[in-house]
Amino acid sequence: MGFPYPAGGGSCSVPVQVQMTSLGGYCVQMTNGTGSNSIKGTVVRQYASEDDKFAVCETSNQAKWFGVVAESGVANGDPCWVVIFGIAEVLLRDTTAAYAGRFAVASSATDGRIESNSSADADESINLGVCVNSVTAGTDKLCKVLLTPAK
Repeated sequence: MGFPYPAGGGSCSVPVQVQMTSLGGYCVQMTNGTGSNSIKGTVVRQYASEDDKFAVCETSNQAKWFGVVAESGVANGDPCWVVIFGIAEVLLRDTTAAYAGRFAVASSATDGRIESNSSADADESINLGVCVNSVTAGTDKLCKVLLTPAK
């Protein structure tokens, strides 16, 4: 995929590795290192031993999250878009609801999902941002979250 080169009017054949979603999320392209096909909305962290690769954010390393998977069905080992800033659709822990204006915090589940927390003093090490819409409880529900960069 080429894009217009800013000086000289030519084009450049560099692969695009950054883009913006229609919701207003900034994405980067990284390698899926989850061990299975990607699932949109999963909270992810840097893969421990390889550059430019992500893994599912488990309970033991929630504070290391850096983004949310933007697309489903990408095979393990293939390039996949990850939202790192702005608004992302994030998977809720099953059977929990989300409420607009509340914190989105890493879930106690080990599958990279979130919960909606009403406390204004949510633990910042696992606070992903703020829910911008309300979602009823169910299975595999997505909530829009304004991501806050990790500290």
